[in-house]
Amino acid sequence: GKVLLGKKSKLLPTKYLKANVTILQHPSSIRLGYEPVLHIGMARQSARVMSMHDAQSGDLIETLRAGDTAQVLFRWAHRPEIIEAGSALIFRENLVKGIGSITWVGDADKVITKTQPGARKTSGKESKTRSKPVKKEKE
Repeated sequence: GKVLLGKKSKLLPTKYLKANVTILQHPSSIRLGYEPVLHIGMARQSARVMSMHDAQSGDLIETLRAGDTAQVLFRWAHRPEIIEAGSALIFRENLVKGIGSITWVGDADKVITKTQPGARKTSGKESKTRSKPVKKEKE
């Protein structure tokens, strides 16, 4: 959708958001890569789970089950959205239901996600193959 903002507004569309999320109902477990539809104010769009951390200890967790609470990093699937920190979040998909509140919104340049224990992945647009300069030998 479209948003009208004043000239002095500091809100910008962002691709990433973090939220404290509580899973109300789920038949199995939620893992990295799960993509529910998020409802935040007037925004409704699917978003992928990029990382999950325990709400109290901050430890990286791999699965969420019904009744669990975690700090979850989401990436919008299609387009950036204008979201304010502190907004309420609801997500649902078939039998899955969860609620939460937004704690952070930001840019891809500042996000580092852990996809597996010990593995680091920076989000953003980076080349997968980096070319090295070719040195010419003198004959």
